[in-house]
Amino acid sequence: MKTPDSLPEMLRYKMYEKDLKQKQLASILGISEAFISGLLSGRRKLTMDLARKLHVQLGIDAEFLLMSE
Repeated sequence: MKTPDSLPEMLRYKMYEKDLKQKQLASILGISEAFISGLLSGRRKLTMDLARKLHVQLGIDAEFLLMSE
């Protein structure tokens, strides 16, 4: 599998890696399932608060998150 190079790809990768559904990921991150759906489709943008949660909860590299649009 190639290294994810966008936030939606990274989220899908982490969901696969941890065997999570959108609903479970939303619960872990304390956000709505609709917001997760928006991130996966590229309609929603990453916030700094969510970037922190993704780093802490899923182990996504902080530099990757800062470089994501």
